[in-house]
Amino acid sequence: TDVTISARKDNLEAPLMLVARPKQVNRRLMRKFFRVGTIIEVNVHLIGDLGEYGREKYADNELTAGVMLDISGGGGKIRAPVSLQTDGMRYAILWFTLPLIHKSFYNMLTKIKTVTADGNDKFVLVEFTGLSEEERDDIVQYCVRQQTAALKAEAEIKAGKA
Repeated sequence: TDVTISARKDNLEAPLMLVARPKQVNRRLMRKFFRVGTIIEVNVHLIGDLGEYGREKYADNELTAGVMLDISGGGGKIRAPVSLQTDGMRYAILWFTLPLIHKSFYNMLTKIKTVTADGNDKFVLVEFTGLSEEERDDIVQYCVRQQTAALKAEAEIKAGKA
C-alpha cells in the first residue's frame, strides 16, 4: 500500500487517515515556487509601515549591504550584519541584480517573514510583494537556470567518478 501525506507550506498539519498500515509513506511539501541557493549582493532598507515607502532616493547611510543566500519566485533569504536594526520593522526594500536576466536591476518591496541572528550575521526571510508577472517570471527563470546548472555540475561529477 502506498500512502502520500501532503501539506501546504502555510498549513504543516497534514490531514491523515489510515485504513491499513502502509508499506511506504511519501511526504510532499506543496509549494508554489522552488528555492535555489545563490549568492547575490543586495542592498536593504527596512521600514516599519507602508507610509514610509515610495521615496525616490535613499542616502547611502540608510542602506545596508547584504547577500541573498537563496531565492524563489516567492521570496528569499538575506544575510545581513547583526547590527541591522529589525525591531518594529515589517517591510524591506531590496535593490539587487540577477545575472543572466534581461532586466538586470530590481528594486522591490518585500514583507519580512522572520528574522534570526547567528553570531555576526542576521538572517532575514522576506516574501516578495507587489511583483509584476514579468518580474516574477524573471526570478523563476533565474531559479530554473541556477538549478539546471547545479544538476549539470552534479551529473558531471558523478560521471567523472564512474
